Amino acid sequence: MVVGAIEVEGLRAGYGAGNVLRGLTFSVKEGDKVAMMGPNGAGKTTLMRVLLKMIPYDGRARILGREVGEMGQEELVNRASFMLPGDFVEDMKVETYMALARVEPREDVFDVGHLMGRKLRSLSSGELQRVRLSRVFWSGKEVLVMDEPFSHLDPMYQIRLVESIRNYRGTVLFSIHDVLLAVRFFGNFLLMRDGMLVSRSLTPESFRETFGVPLHLFIS
Repeated sequence: MVVGAIEVEGLRAGYGAGNVLRGLTFSVKEGDKVAMMGPNGAGKTTLMRVLLKMIPYDGRARILGREVGEMGQEELVNRASFMLPGDFVEDMKVETYMALARVEPREDVFDVGHLMGRKLRSLSSGELQRVRLSRVFWSGKEVLVMDEPFSHLDPMYQIRLVESIRNYRGTVLFSIHDVLLAVRFFGNFLLMRDGMLVSRSLTPESFRETFGVPLHLFIS
C-alpha cells in the first residue's frame, strides 16, 4: 500500500475574508521529491503555513496520515521540518538557532561549521540561507517542507542542494522559481495558480497555463 507523506483534499485557507487556497487537492508519496511552482500569490507559501499549523483551514491536510489540525505542535515538529520566511531571530547566534531546533551537526554540506559563533544578523544572505538549509536537513525528519531553498545560493551550493534533496531518505516538498534549475534537475512537480492545482507535470502546455508565457523562452 502506498502511503501519502502529504495529502491535501479540498483545502481552503487564506487571510482575513478571502481564501488564497480554493479547493486544492493533491498527494505526495513517501520518499518523493516534489518541486512546487507557480506565480506570486498562487498559494505556495500559504500551503506551507497550513502544513505548519500556522493558519486555520477547511478541508483536509495530512502529514504521514495524521490531520495537521489534530496534531499538537510537538507531534508536528517530530514528523516534519520546515523552512519558511521569518523562522529566525536576527540577534540569535547560529549555534543557538540550531540548538533550539534540537538538531545535531552532521556532514557539513553547506559549510556552516565556522559560522556557529556568529549572530544571524551578521551573515550574508547566502550564508544565512546555508545555515537555514543545514538546520532543516540536519533534523533528519521524515518530511521536509522548504520555501524557496535555492534563493541566494551560489552555483556550487545550488548543486549541493540539488544533491541533498535527491539523496534525502525522506519526503521533500519545496517551492522554486528558477525554471532552469527545476527543468534540469527535477522531474516531480506540483504546478499551482490562483490557489488551485494546474498540473502534476511540467510540460510546455502546463507551464503556459500556470505562468502565461511559453516554456521555450527559458529553455532551448
